[in-house]
Amino acid sequence: MSKTFHYKIIVVGDGGVGKTTLILKYTEKRFRESYISTIGVQWTVKEVNYEGKEIKLIIWDVGGQEIYKKIRTNFYEEGNAAIIVFDLTDPGSFDHVETWMKEVQTFCGAIPFILLGNKLDLIEQRKVEREEVQTFIQKYNIPYFETSAKTGENVVDLFNNIIKTIH
Repeated sequence: MSKTFHYKIIVVGDGGVGKTTLILKYTEKRFRESYISTIGVQWTVKEVNYEGKEIKLIIWDVGGQEIYKKIRTNFYEEGNAAIIVFDLTDPGSFDHVETWMKEVQTFCGAIPFILLGNKLDLIEQRKVEREEVQTFIQKYNIPYFETSAKTGENVVDLFNNIIKTIH
């Protein structure tokens, strides 16, 4: 029997950026049209075979609303990587990325981060400029993906990159 590797992935970002929908697309291959705010924290498990190894991702979906700040930090402990999600159509959500990074680093230390611009399917409504994102990722030297939780574009690639980074 082969060994299964367990990794805790923390998914953070402002409310409404698509964290839950992104996780649903990856774990269940489905999209939820309606917005339902995550209350506190939810988690789900996805088992994958990566390069012949059994990997179990425990994906923590952290509520982005300010009212959950005091409780959500309790769930960062022992995180192996973090995905910081912002909405490509909402510049305010991008403005908060650095705050999210600092919050996670405070409780997890120097774990790998991936920056994620979501809602790529709404490209005609894009308001976060590519140049602004490039400046940010160069400053912090972190990987960056753009995804659509609706169409699934780049979602599997994102999670494969996380597995490759932490395994």
